[in-house]
Amino acid sequence: MKTLIVYASKTGTTKKAAGLLAEKVGADLFDLSDGTPDPAAYDTVVVGGSIRVGALHKSAKSFLTDHLDALKAKRYALFVCCCSPPDDELFQNAFGDDALADAVVVASFGGEMDIEKQKGADKLIVKMIQKTEMGKNMRIGLDQAAIEKFAVALSAK
Repeated sequence: MKTLIVYASKTGTTKKAAGLLAEKVGADLFDLSDGTPDPAAYDTVVVGGSIRVGALHKSAKSFLTDHLDALKAKRYALFVCCCSPPDDELFQNAFGDDALADAVVVASFGGEMDIEKQKGADKLIVKMIQKTEMGKNMRIGLDQAAIEKFAVALSAK
């Protein structure tokens, strides 16, 4: 079974997570900043993206929207990287009910808030968030167990 992982990453966290997942499941990787791959040659497609201000990275959202019909004809899975605790609302906002309905696995792999990787207003916003109650409840760092669980579920289905 041939698997493709497409991802969109702003500061490298999603790229890192996609790479770890690809190693575990033996998948090809494609960074959406390099263009748009053709998912037709794959049996399984995983779409991942970072969450910023509650929204899925634009490139990941566009890929998912443009290729949803093709993805629904095969196996597909979805993941996000963000520091917010995962819940149904997070996934609905990121992917939409239509995409979630047929995904074989959906997960959040956590996130990183490295101030040094932020630029301009993003850097200021991260500093402000880290001082709030919300910032204290964030999941900082990639969740290795979530990536492993996703890989096992993807391989099993």
